[in-house]
Amino acid sequence: MGQKVTKRKKTKKRNRIYTGISILNMAIVGLLFLVVFRYGWLQIVDGNKMTTKLNKQVKGETIYHVPRGAIYDCNMKELAVSTMVDSLFIDPVDMTVSPDKIANELSPIIGLSPGVIKGKIAEGGGFVWLKREMSYDMSKKVKELINTHEGYTAFLGIKKESKRFYPNDMLAANVIGFVGTDDKGLEGIEQEYDSLIKGEKKDFWGYQDAAARPIKESVFQEDYRAKSDGKNIQLTINAQYQFIVEKALEKAMETSKPHAITAIVMDPKTGAILAMASRPSFNPNKYYDYKEDYWRNRAITDIYEPGSVFKAVVAGAGFQEKLVKPTDVFVDPGVITVSGRQIHNWS
Repeated sequence: MGQKVTKRKKTKKRNRIYTGISILNMAIVGLLFLVVFRYGWLQIVDGNKMTTKLNKQVKGETIYHVPRGAIYDCNMKELAVSTMVDSLFIDPVDMTVSPDKIANELSPIIGLSPGVIKGKIAEGGGFVWLKREMSYDMSKKVKELINTHEGYTAFLGIKKESKRFYPNDMLAANVIGFVGTDDKGLEGIEQEYDSLIKGEKKDFWGYQDAAARPIKESVFQEDYRAKSDGKNIQLTINAQYQFIVEKALEKAMETSKPHAITAIVMDPKTGAILAMASRPSFNPNKYYDYKEDYWRNRAITDIYEPGSVFKAVVAGAGFQEKLVKPTDVFVDPGVITVSGRQIHNWS
């Protein structure tokens, strides 16, 4: 009798274990089914939505710049060079703080009044420039502000831009010209050969960290930057001769006080222009501080009667047509009568 009771107990215990295992298996199968169902829902039903959300969180636009080509004199002395600088932008759509707060914090750093900053923010949209081509110190302070405030990276950002520098200030300014904010040549050589030496900009989409820094660059991006070399220009201008000529013009401006003055130095054997200067002139690093009349290169833009320099052309034509000989002598009385009117050679 006791053996039968023990056997029944063992059977009941075994049945409970089997029942528990069955329930556990069913639970596992049910969970796996839920996981597969959820995975399929995310991939098929919400696939596009989740992909867009992921890209917004971990991917961003990276802009690579190739600086504008340099301009050199005949001895490869730098007359115009470019470097990469930081520019500050804001995304008004994703702003998480008030415009007043941002304007008051940025104003003493970037040198714009709070009203101007708020006016730029009020333009709306997803991208507005706040400060182009910041100095190193200014950029450093802006980065410190962004990094010390959680969430500022969502709407404040910095992009690299190419900035033009003229290391010799006013030297050959009227010949070289200058470049505007968007790397566009506006006068002189900078304008004439803008399409040749203009810096290149390429946009890429890649993975970024929370601070919008690229996590990994593709082979294509690295190859692009390695092969995109800017084109440079070498002039026949000699910087030393140019300096001497410009000093002479400044002295003439002080002593004679003309409205304007121009000088050209040419190699008579090759026709190469060794120096070309005008006064008044300007500093291309701060071209906006000068009148537009100061920008132009008078040596090639202004109309001027050739006067005595044309005598060589007349003499050459006379020799070519055999109308005169090198031994002929001409007397100039200083006046000639044409159609009853006297014309003097000094006016």
